Amino acid sequence: MKNTSPWPPSKGERIPLNLSWRVPKHPEPSRKGELFFHSFIRLRYFIILFFGLIPSFLFPQLIVRADCDSAYTLPFNKYLKLATKSAVTGPGKTLEIQGNSKSNKQYFGEEHHTAWYRIEIKNDGLFIFNLIPLDRKDDYDLMLFMHTNGNFCEDILNKKIKPVRSNLARGDSLKGGITGLSAAGKENFVGQGKGIPFSKPLEVKAGQSLILVVDNVHSVKGHTLELGYLKNVFVSGNVKDDEGSPKKANIEITDHKGEMIYSGATKPNGEFSVGVNIWETTVNMLMIDADSSFYQTVMINTAIKDYSFKDIRAVLPKLKKGKKYNMGQLNFVGGMATLLPESFPNLKLLLRLLKKNPGLVIRIEGHINGSAEVSYGQTLSEQRATMVCEYLIRNGIAKDRLSTIGFAGTYMLYPHPANEWQAQQNRRVEINVLSVDGQTN
Repeated sequence: MKNTSPWPPSKGERIPLNLSWRVPKHPEPSRKGELFFHSFIRLRYFIILFFGLIPSFLFPQLIVRADCDSAYTLPFNKYLKLATKSAVTGPGKTLEIQGNSKSNKQYFGEEHHTAWYRIEIKNDGLFIFNLIPLDRKDDYDLMLFMHTNGNFCEDILNKKIKPVRSNLARGDSLKGGITGLSAAGKENFVGQGKGIPFSKPLEVKAGQSLILVVDNVHSVKGHTLELGYLKNVFVSGNVKDDEGSPKKANIEITDHKGEMIYSGATKPNGEFSVGVNIWETTVNMLMIDADSSFYQTVMINTAIKDYSFKDIRAVLPKLKKGKKYNMGQLNFVGGMATLLPESFPNLKLLLRLLKKNPGLVIRIEGHINGSAEVSYGQTLSEQRATMVCEYLIRNGIAKDRLSTIGFAGTYMLYPHPANEWQAQQNRRVEINVLSVDGQTN
């Protein structure tokens, strides 16, 4: 089977960290005359990805400055994600940080390859951020200061001002070497060696300024900064089967990067009530599943101001031969067979369903948002189904339990989509149950 998936084959389940960026969405083909246009769009993405020539006006970039007095300013409102345009090289003209012992949890020993950022806070909130190495083997340390006065940089040099947060723990390359401030952080300061690569969030006020300095011992590539606020979100509801009876189920919530932030279960009567900390203004996913039933996913968009998602009514239909089930939030880049990052938890649910039900045999059916008359649409729908199939095979599902087919735009849920949401519903993958007991005849 040809490999069309966006990640390399591996042992065990691997979800890539480098798919967190989004490309501009283009409508999928709806007329024969659009075939050349969309072929050009795909070629343009290939050229951009191959040569790394992403225009700066589409993807603003961080400017690396290696000294405190020239720190790059980042006006920060609600959410911001930027990548460096070059590697971090050298400690700058002034060594603001030096001569510290390895046992000091607040300061790294000395500067190697540093970048300084001034973060201008525009809102009150609980500040968090991710520092994501472009090369997962890079090991970044960080210190965060509260800016005070005009002599700030000199005061840092003389240790008159101390960090409010720091993390010097060794990065885990298997998890992308990511460090920062997070709800997972338990301490203000984390010293050198093995440890949690995240420190506690920081309460900030509008009008304050933070100075972030990051240091990389081995400067190979740059990094991405993702800044945000942490919000407590309340989620509640109930789960029933397709006959209306209450059903106990597993409850999981994943964040905007597809990482699990909550795992639990409903009460025996199917009711659930969860309070969880989530990045503000991001799209997250509530996932509900149970044995012998098809799962359901619910989008949690924290751009909604009251941060409350109450009275969610989930229905988990029993698996039946000959019935089709929509995979829900399995979202693709328009015109491509590339999944958006929030879709990966959905694949994990399907994988878990197949492992829990060893007699389950399925056909994976791909659909697009466009006309069936366009030959490219047929290929695209087949590629989307194949991508799901290959993921399952790589993670231990036998090939003889899986088959694929593409329907192009023959069975659009919205033949004339009025908005992007309707277009996304057309752009879907469905699961056709061929057997629940291993017998397909």
